[in-house]
Amino acid sequence: MRVWLSVLFLCVTCVQFVFCVALPVSAQRLVRVGWYDAPGLQDGNTPDSLSGFNYEYLIRIAQYADWRYEFVFGDFGVLEKELIAGNIDIMGDIAKTEARQAMYNYCAYPSCYSHTLLLCRPDDSRFAYNDYGSFDGIVVGNTGSSFRRAMIDREAARHHFRVTYRDYPGDAEMLAGLDQGEVDVAVISDALQRKNYKILSEWEPAAQYFVVNKERADILAELNAAMGSIQSADRAIQAHLFDKYFGGDNSNFTIALTREEQAFVAAAPTLTVLLAQDQKPLSYVEDGQAKGFIPDYLALISQETGLQFTYVWCHTYPEMIQRFSAGEGDICGQLHDDYARGTLGGIKRVQPYAVLPYGFVYDPATARPIHTVAVEDCDFLLKSRLQNMGFTTVTYTTPQECLDAIKNKQVDAAAMASTIFEHLTYHAPYVNLVYKAQVGLDTGLCLGVTDTGSPYLFRVLSKATGFVSPNTVSQLMLNNNNITPQYTWDDYIYRNRTFVFIIIVLVIIILFLILWHKRQKRYNREIRRAVAARTAFFNNLSHDLRTPLTGILGYCELALQSHSTETNRDYLRKISRSGRLLLDLINDTLNLAKIEKERFLLAPVLVPARDFLETVALPIQSQTQQKQQQFHCRFQIPPEEVLFVDKLKLQDLLLNLLSNAVKYTPAGGTVDFFVESQHDAKGRPQYRIVVKDTGIGMNQEFLTHVFEPFSQEQDVQAEGVMGTGLGMAIVKRIVELMEGTIAIESRKGQGTKVTVLIPMEIRQGAAVEVPIEVAAVPAKKSLQGMRVLLCEDNRLNQEIITELLATQGVVTDAAINGEEGVRLFAQSSPGQYEVILMDIRMPVLDGYGATAQIRSLDRADAKTVPVIALSANAYDEDVQASLAQGMNDHLAKPIDSARLFEVLGRYR
Repeated sequence: MRVWLSVLFLCVTCVQFVFCVALPVSAQRLVRVGWYDAPGLQDGNTPDSLSGFNYEYLIRIAQYADWRYEFVFGDFGVLEKELIAGNIDIMGDIAKTEARQAMYNYCAYPSCYSHTLLLCRPDDSRFAYNDYGSFDGIVVGNTGSSFRRAMIDREAARHHFRVTYRDYPGDAEMLAGLDQGEVDVAVISDALQRKNYKILSEWEPAAQYFVVNKERADILAELNAAMGSIQSADRAIQAHLFDKYFGGDNSNFTIALTREEQAFVAAAPTLTVLLAQDQKPLSYVEDGQAKGFIPDYLALISQETGLQFTYVWCHTYPEMIQRFSAGEGDICGQLHDDYARGTLGGIKRVQPYAVLPYGFVYDPATARPIHTVAVEDCDFLLKSRLQNMGFTTVTYTTPQECLDAIKNKQVDAAAMASTIFEHLTYHAPYVNLVYKAQVGLDTGLCLGVTDTGSPYLFRVLSKATGFVSPNTVSQLMLNNNNITPQYTWDDYIYRNRTFVFIIIVLVIIILFLILWHKRQKRYNREIRRAVAARTAFFNNLSHDLRTPLTGILGYCELALQSHSTETNRDYLRKISRSGRLLLDLINDTLNLAKIEKERFLLAPVLVPARDFLETVALPIQSQTQQKQQQFHCRFQIPPEEVLFVDKLKLQDLLLNLLSNAVKYTPAGGTVDFFVESQHDAKGRPQYRIVVKDTGIGMNQEFLTHVFEPFSQEQDVQAEGVMGTGLGMAIVKRIVELMEGTIAIESRKGQGTKVTVLIPMEIRQGAAVEVPIEVAAVPAKKSLQGMRVLLCEDNRLNQEIITELLATQGVVTDAAINGEEGVRLFAQSSPGQYEVILMDIRMPVLDGYGATAQIRSLDRADAKTVPVIALSANAYDEDVQASLAQGMNDHLAKPIDSARLFEVLGRYR
């Protein structure tokens, strides 16, 4: 049984195989297509060169109907006859008429719709748009189309004008006849655009069909099925194809205006157009010129219509809307297609001339969901759409403010046109923001006119807008989107921040090197100047030191050779004068060096002004008495006034000035010393100090060098007046240190006047002028029988001091160092030594250590015995150091005998 079943299955299989092989394979139907030249609709004249609206439609039909084509080429009239005769199967772009329906079958679905247009040459001024009165007697070119002829006849009957026809084999020949003047006008489909003709009239759109031979019902059935499937699958196929091949416009035609519209254009003045200058690339100002897509579009409208425009610029979009709503301007260049508002505010909107893609701009770094959205104020349509979507809107004045609101986290995003965002995103603050398109926000861009203006303006702009190709609009927008961004310095720095950082570092390094080089040059220059100054200083110092030394050594040698006591006394007096000059020179040099070293150091103390000045005047009074000079002092200051001043520096200043006045004034002359408390121009207290003499004076040339170290007039030295040449240099430094000023007036042989102004910190009292009575010099105390312990390591100094003291009857015990001095004092009886003279710098034990040990001895006079320091250092800090170590006074070397006797007298 199983064997029979297997045999039966094999037989069945074989039969099936035989039948499958024997059945014919389904073949594609061959359809013959009549093909005439119609630019954009049917292009090409060989099978490999075909394209156009109908060609693409036929390919789609073939895919649904499983057809393959054989194209037959020729003129429309010839091919129509071949279709009727059955030599071809199908033709396209045939309008439906009763006569044609009797000759061939129409597809159930139209392939497209087209307007029938009446054209004339662009330079033919005999005709105007729908000016039917001028149409009477016109010669109309036609291709033999009964449909087009029926349309013209209908219009002629309706508007009462006579027509004569002239038929041509095809559209190309007809338009050539129009160009040559063989006909006045031509009737054509708007899908058959050729060149820049002027449209005189146009009629309602008519459906165009594919038609089939009467005998080919099979092809018609398959055609209807395929067309039905295509239009069911792609309802917008006709619009897509028409836009693809014709641009969906009449851009190849010239706008034809009515007589009334022509008259309006001819009489219209230059029209003012309101634009916003912050809407780049739509509208903006550059180099004083109107720039952007909208000015370019209006320039095209001006070219097509003859209207002339001038631009009134508004700073922002809201300002433009507000000013136009208030009646300013003839045209608004940028309105959105918010027709729901009608003519709100007296504004009419022309149909949109461009579509602006809108979307959201946001900061991806925040990763926030979008709830609040920034929009420009007065963009009512955009706000309404966003609110309908559920967003909360926040209005701002400019696009930049909208983006700033994102950066400042005031909103989650901003809604704006992509073209505007693209021209803001290159700026540094916005480079990290992102744009995302949003469905439902795209907005048409319209021109606006006022209700109160001429109605013909609205009509002309509407016609012009309808005749500008979308492709042209797209090209204008593309041209303006490609304009060069206007980068700011912030943009350049941000985009090139790495390079900028490197440049900054290099600049800093270069500046550092330049400054370092300049500093080095200045330092080297100062070093050279300092070296030169030091060289000059030591040259002058060497010269001036050698002068008194020459006198000392010379007179010593003469004294040694002389046997005359009187002559030796004269030599010794001269040696003493030279020695004192040498001492003054050393002291002044050290003082000047100290002032230069410690230029900014002042040690102010509270000083009773009148007592201080009287003390300064006391030694000067003695000097003038010795030189038989008159000395006048006048202090115009409050009696109880107290100064907060560096007492020692002010004292040096005054003594230098007064000593110079005495020194360079001959016997019988006058020295005046005047001090006045006053206020400067800013109301600050100051002292005016005047030292005036009737001395020898200075010439004007020397006055320019008077403050230079070692400067002295030669004739002064010739007269035997000896000086160091440092006094005025010291005075100048002290005045500058105290932030004061000094001025000198002098005439040769008539005297000198020095005026010093020094700011003072004072306690102001009543101004009283009291003449000064200089006290007499107190009489010297006798030192006879006084016993002194002298601690001095230099044998020569020991001998000199001992001999000087002996002249006054003082008994002196000498110690060679501090340690010996302590021992001698400790071995003495209490009160044996009335004074100890203690040198500071000694071997074994110095003066400070010796004084400390003496003060620490367990005896009654150890704490009270006066200890007087002897030191070659005579600065203020040296004196203070001695006092701090338990000493009672300080004497500078070389020892001035008068000063030594005076100090010892204090402790007798």
